[in-house]
Amino acid sequence: MKKHLLSLMLATLYGMTVWGAMPSGYTFYTTTNGVSTAFTALPTAYRCAIGIAWNSTQRTSSSNPTEIGAGIPTDFQGSFVIPSFLQDQAYSVTEIGYKAFYKCEGITSISIPNSITYIDVNAFRGCTGLTKVNIPGSVGIIDDYAFTCCHNLNTVTINDGTKTIGNYAFLACKSLSSIDIPVSVTKIGSEAFGGAQINHNDYGYGSYEGCDNLTKVIVHWDDPISISSNTFSNMANCTLYVPKGKVETYSNANVWKDFKAIKEYSPIIEFADASVKSICVSKWDTDSDGELSEDEAAAVTSLGKVFRKTSITSFNELKFFTGLTSFGSEEFEKCYNLTYIVIPQNITTISSQTFKECSSLTAINIPGSVSAIYSRAFEGCISLTKVIVEDIAAWCNIDNQSNPLEYAHHLYSDENTEITELVIPDEVVTIGNSAFADCTSISSVTMPNSLVVLIPNGKPLSA
Repeated sequence: MKKHLLSLMLATLYGMTVWGAMPSGYTFYTTTNGVSTAFTALPTAYRCAIGIAWNSTQRTSSSNPTEIGAGIPTDFQGSFVIPSFLQDQAYSVTEIGYKAFYKCEGITSISIPNSITYIDVNAFRGCTGLTKVNIPGSVGIIDDYAFTCCHNLNTVTINDGTKTIGNYAFLACKSLSSIDIPVSVTKIGSEAFGGAQINHNDYGYGSYEGCDNLTKVIVHWDDPISISSNTFSNMANCTLYVPKGKVETYSNANVWKDFKAIKEYSPIIEFADASVKSICVSKWDTDSDGELSEDEAAAVTSLGKVFRKTSITSFNELKFFTGLTSFGSEEFEKCYNLTYIVIPQNITTISSQTFKECSSLTAINIPGSVSAIYSRAFEGCISLTKVIVEDIAAWCNIDNQSNPLEYAHHLYSDENTEITELVIPDEVVTIGNSAFADCTSISSVTMPNSLVVLIPNGKPLSA
């Protein structure tokens, strides 16, 4: 009976693999007050590598918890998923224990659930195959040596909520090129991102290893926290990014002032469409970090025709390109898969054929800054169902040679509010040619007394 229960627990632990019986070479053990008891014998070719503490009735005290662990083969390969619960949610996984994955060199990625609150000492030390890790905000403490000597770890995401990064936590992670430290962190230990003499007999990794490829550190505190001089090993070649307006503060702060350069941080744009990101990074990633920041996007003054006839599907992130003042001719022509795009606020002109034959485009926003839409700009946009006009007064005055309402027929004031009862603002004097043509959703129109209507012979007639 006990053996059957253990196999179910193991199947849950390994997530992607379900075994009907206890496999050879694996074991479960319990640890109470530091004394471990294995349920089955562990062959010499394997070692007990997972020590995950559980929040359950089996905990003896906060300082000496009962732990349940599982053996893992030394040649384990691939991604590992830590569950939130085991045994029909009887045990909640709250900690990754001491040396839990110590020197598990075949693990390439680890999935940590939000139930984890603590990563213990040496938890992932020497996991040389590990390339990325996402540490949820539920993890309050990343303890000493947690990821030491993870040589191929190049992507670390520490989410807001983590408070402590322990001593040597990421020491000798020599592939790590950037780190974003959330504002919730109040303590970073000695040599957390540093380098040291590595014991050759213990690791077999040579003499000295450091975070020598770390060239970008991002912090979010208005007032810098206290760190030791050896917290970062590559400060002489590393740029520190700080909140806007805080460059001088960090330039005068002990240790922080020793970074090669200190700059204001610009948030990285998260692109929904990988094709859009690829194009943008290849054209406008000025700091060569493989990302596009909001500042880099804002510096762009012309798109050219890099998106024309591409397979992009959405470009909501265009709103960050605030340095653009106009769209050139054919810039998004024949983007047949483009369904949605957000036009930035400073655009004044949408040129001829800009969105011609974007046959999947379903919605378009027209900022109040737009003063002209030229011929055939929306020709062939047969899937349009929504035109979002943020400023009705401005829309009334557009030189509108290609009205998207020809296809959409529905006018909106925002993403969710359709205009059925149109009220022309008091400041409007004239309404441009075909401004509301083909807008079948409008059931009534209220016009101001100030309105002047231009009749065919050019003589104004007061409304």
